[in-house]
Amino acid sequence: MAHSTIALEKNGVYRLAPIGFSWTTLCFGFFPALLRGHVGIALVQLFLQLLSVGLSIIIFAFIYNKMYVNYLLENGYRFKQVVSGGSKSQIEASLGFSLPSVAPQSNQDSSSLPKSRSLEEDSYKLFLSGKYSIKRNDVFEKYVCADSMFDTLEDALKYADVLESAKINEPETEEEISYPTPKYGPVLLGIGFILLIPVTVLATLGYLGYLPSEGEDSASRIEAAVAQLELDAAAARQKAEELAASAEPPDSYSSDLGPYDSVYHEIERPLVVSIPNSTKVMQFKVAVRTLRERTVDDMEKHQYAIRSEILDVMRKIDETQISEPNFRSNLAEQLKIAVNSVLEKYEDYLGVEEVMFTEFIIQ
Repeated sequence: MAHSTIALEKNGVYRLAPIGFSWTTLCFGFFPALLRGHVGIALVQLFLQLLSVGLSIIIFAFIYNKMYVNYLLENGYRFKQVVSGGSKSQIEASLGFSLPSVAPQSNQDSSSLPKSRSLEEDSYKLFLSGKYSIKRNDVFEKYVCADSMFDTLEDALKYADVLESAKINEPETEEEISYPTPKYGPVLLGIGFILLIPVTVLATLGYLGYLPSEGEDSASRIEAAVAQLELDAAAARQKAEELAASAEPPDSYSSDLGPYDSVYHEIERPLVVSIPNSTKVMQFKVAVRTLRERTVDDMEKHQYAIRSEILDVMRKIDETQISEPNFRSNLAEQLKIAVNSVLEKYEDYLGVEEVMFTEFIIQ
């Protein structure tokens, strides 16, 4: 904080001027100068702050208060009194220049005062009659002094002498200084100007098309997601065709069952998956049909890999596919391909003939 504060006066208008290091400039940059009406220096500070990425604030924190005192002196302000801190001589030594004081003003013109304050002196009588406007009122035939009437001139002069004596003996009171209210118009104007710069830049970039709108960005993301789903579906179909071509015919199954007898197996734990870009969740249980009992044992052995493959398929489903008429049948076919891919990878055969849903909840 500044170590001293002085008051400067010009035609009855007072300004406070802090002396020393300016913490307000260090914290708020050019705003203190703008608030004090020092607009020219405020604009210089703003320009240098932008040019130096804010480093110039440190320099101005040391010199700005001295610049502000110089600014006030150049505009006719004169030293009135020390408000806080050291003496005037200490402040002048800190600033490096003298502070011209306000010329003292006396209540009376010393040249017009009489040498003697005796009612025997004609000069003093003339002084009192002129200062207190002692005149004779012809209507009342009396003498008037300070809104009071007297029968004789001597009484009026004595009353004026009493008033003059009381005024001279009255102790001097320290003049109460009233400081002007800061004007916030320049501050608001400066803030508006600063905010206008980025707004103008962003508006220009948006008009030239360098800033993508939110609608266009969302549409591009949706199109990319749909294209990826189509590619995944095509890859799944191709894989299914390859698996179907390499599958052993039912007659080659070695089992104690007949060639077309079916075995059903349900994955006991339900599977839960959230729908992308939605707050909905799917919960379902799956059962499979196979033509050999070995498949059930192999599915138990590789249950974690099968669950992972099923969940990978389910995570690619979005909310738009749920409303399609053949959604569940298409999904069952994809799950069949996913389970067979696990069996082929680890057991080298395709064992699942059909996938069915024993529970299917969307909420």
